[in-house]
Amino acid sequence: SSTTKTSNITLKDGAGNSVSCPVNVYVDKTAPSCGSVTGESRNWTRNNRTITVKCSDSSSGCGSSSYTKVFDYTIITGSIKIYDKAGNNKTCYVDAYVDKDPPYTPAITQVEAYYGTTISNDSCSGRNLYSSASYTCSFQINFRRGSSYYIIPNYLNGDSGSGISYWQVKFRSNGRGGNYYPNWTNTSSLSQLNSGSGATYSVTEARAVDRVGNVSGTLNETMYINRY
Repeated sequence: SSTTKTSNITLKDGAGNSVSCPVNVYVDKTAPSCGSVTGESRNWTRNNRTITVKCSDSSSGCGSSSYTKVFDYTIITGSIKIYDKAGNNKTCYVDAYVDKDPPYTPAITQVEAYYGTTISNDSCSGRNLYSSASYTCSFQINFRRGSSYYIIPNYLNGDSGSGISYWQVKFRSNGRGGNYYPNWTNTSSLSQLNSGSGATYSVTEARAVDRVGNVSGTLNETMYINRY
């Protein structure tokens, strides 16, 4: 019942004579050992990552000198199972760092504005912050006449893999001046987007790009502006 190659069985006759008989049993209950690893990395990639781990076993021997696995899904720590010739196995953990999932779609969390500003007809608040799907929403901002500036909503974003690298935006409004981005433009701050003077609405499209180039769904948000 233990790991061994040879043992002895003692035979006795009726007179008490005995003899020790050597026998070959070759029992192997010990798992193999994980050896050196090639192909692993803690640098993120969105490509498949192939990792190989060596196998060593002092009893029955490894079924293969090494075992290889292709990681084609989002994972940080992967595992490769190795086997010896008796069927014992061991799980070897490796650094895979594969990111094939898009970041979460930007979501509105709150609106900041000057004193006296109110928000109405809001369909943007309370969005699922952990969704990668695109969505459209709108709200109306009401503030004192004479002011030509407001602070657009803050956005919350996340990524379960390599992390967010930057945002991309498209922005337009019907006022004079302000920002205008007809094409996707990289930005580090969504709060830099301002409508033009006298604008009655603005449209913001926002999405996130992670560190390996995966792109989130798109937030398409319309802000209606009411001055009183």
